[in-house]
Amino acid sequence: MGEILIKNFWNCVKLYCGNNHEKETEMQLIQGGASLFYACPCYYNLTKKCRNRINLIDFEEMLNTLMEKIVENEKKNIEEDMTGFRWKSKKGIEFEIMEHDMIYNKFKVKMLNSKAINTFN
Repeated sequence: MGEILIKNFWNCVKLYCGNNHEKETEMQLIQGGASLFYACPCYYNLTKKCRNRINLIDFEEMLNTLMEKIVENEKKNIEEDMTGFRWKSKKGIEFEIMEHDMIYNKFKVKMLNSKAINTFN
């Protein structure tokens, strides 16, 4: 699994907040003090704050997990709709594929970083 594949794969994944919002809430790329990270659009909202976030290292780990699953399926000659596939990262961040467009291999992934949410509440 080459680095070039992963770089191009970034564009195939949209990340959504898994912190019980009323509607699908796409995470935004935000410049923090030291680096970029993905956060819920309500991250800085004073009235309905949501501290769900993920750094780019953990985002790349999530991409690696998806790529490994895709490569594993290709080796077995399996076409699989991965909608509903769930896993946890080493840090305990929860992921679930909300939608998998099998034609263009695009993904809508819901994520929940409970540790980040609970740290600030």
